[in-house]
Amino acid sequence: MEKTEITFWGVRGSMAAAGPKTAKYGGNTACVEISCGNTTIICDAGTGIRPLGHELIKRSKGKKIEAAILLSHLHLDHVIGLPFFKPIYQKGNRFVIMNPGRSASRLKADLKKLIGAPYFPVNILDVPASIQFKEFKMKPVKIGPVTIETFKCNHPDNSFAFKFRFPNGKTLVHISDNEPSNDRHKALVRWISRADILIHDAQYTPSQYENKIGWGHSPYIYPVRLAMEAGVKGLVFFHYDPSATDEELDLISAKVEKSGIVLAREGMTLLV
Repeated sequence: MEKTEITFWGVRGSMAAAGPKTAKYGGNTACVEISCGNTTIICDAGTGIRPLGHELIKRSKGKKIEAAILLSHLHLDHVIGLPFFKPIYQKGNRFVIMNPGRSASRLKADLKKLIGAPYFPVNILDVPASIQFKEFKMKPVKIGPVTIETFKCNHPDNSFAFKFRFPNGKTLVHISDNEPSNDRHKALVRWISRADILIHDAQYTPSQYENKIGWGHSPYIYPVRLAMEAGVKGLVFFHYDPSATDEELDLISAKVEKSGIVLAREGMTLLV
């Protein structure tokens, strides 16, 4: 059976961090593409969705582009790239935008406020492509052949994790913004149990986290604990702090690589 491709287009958290010190891992904010047969699912619309848009146009070879865009939450680093996503300016393309924390009407209204005057010259409701806002209720949703479930994370203003079940029986869990929580830990372990790949927020080092408690992000040792307790087969660190340099991330990689843990980089593709 055909495998699913997971491609990272933005791996940074909080704000973009361009420059020579972040060139190896990348400075764009959160955006992960899931390609399962003819189905394209995009997790979050940080600045990484801009280069993804160019790639989708290139791949399409003039054909219409269709995709589902799942927003974990509406903090700026997860939606700021949407008005720069070139395929929405092409007539005939079709997109569905969903966020588990909002009804379709509220999601539409919130994005209209953000992407439109006085903050942006084009309103999200006026772009040439077809955009449908859909409610993502707290129950399994099917997009193409992929079944998706959600889990409410520990993050200000509510962020949601996504669990994807693919036709080949494999499972991917995507958790972009999540802080350790005694109240939710056991439930989260059960929810991610035996996932084939876990992508998880790894914004801080343990020492940095001591001064960031309550900010809604994890030290990289927390997803390690989660993965071990849940019997996860593969763990990928993601959503790095904007201040983290390539050199600092290389040091973390050296500490965890013997355990098979991978640090996400822009342009990296995984097969599941």
